Amino acid sequence: KTTYSRAKVLLVNCTESDYLLINAKIDFYWDVYQKELDIFYSAFIQKNKLWRKEDESSKDDEDKKPLTDEEKERLWKMLKLMDGMVEHRMEKMLEG
Repeated sequence: KTTYSRAKVLLVNCTESDYLLINAKIDFYWDVYQKELDIFYSAFIQKNKLWRKEDESSKDDEDKKPLTDEEKERLWKMLKLMDGMVEHRMEKMLEG
């Protein structure tokens, strides 16, 4: 694949069982990639403080439910990713 060109096609001679295995792996790793990419986006947004600040009066601590094990694992992955990231700050471009 080169820059500014269409995707290249790669042809491979393989058995039908190898073909099925290759397709299964592509599907599996694509799904994992999509899930991990979502965690990366969340970590990047949190690290660089790119979220909108909520109104303090709209926070209700009483309505918060305990986190599930899956949500705790996702947050833990996000925190580990954030530790390895560098925080970026955009300088003001206009003065006045």
